Amino acid sequence: MDEREVEPFEPPKILGDVFESVMGAVFEDGGIEEVVRVYKHLLSPLIIFVAKHSKVCFKEPKEQFIIKALMQFRIRPQFLINEDPIMREVVSRAQTGDSTFALMYKAEVLFRKDEIMCHSYGNSKRQAERNASVEGLRYLAVHPELMKKELQFI
Repeated sequence: MDEREVEPFEPPKILGDVFESVMGAVFEDGGIEEVVRVYKHLLSPLIIFVAKHSKVCFKEPKEQFIIKALMQFRIRPQFLINEDPIMREVVSRAQTGDSTFALMYKAEVLFRKDEIMCHSYGNSKRQAERNASVEGLRYLAVHPELMKKELQFI
């Protein structure tokens, strides 16, 4: 199994140190009330932006997959997850070629009349379902012929 993950952005430590030292200086000069006022002023626009746009930018793959399948393809995918984990070989991300075995759950995505669209594995049932959703998005991307055309009225 090929392991994939999104590498999270990690800001340099100095940014956190600068932010803490500025807040410390504000606290020394004006007390906790002034720190709260400055925090509100600095962070309110960021919090509002994240609250407004994070759902659009960072949807869960399962949610994205279901919405895309329903809206663009008019497909209602169903997830079939094995109750018991199976032993599966997991290949290391490193170029060493090492592998190990782990108990993993298998999730299959079914559509139409129980046709299998794709499948994937995960350490938990939720992770298997999420990974299968990512594979489902890839499947839909390479199979545009499944997309339903809009009904045209004469």
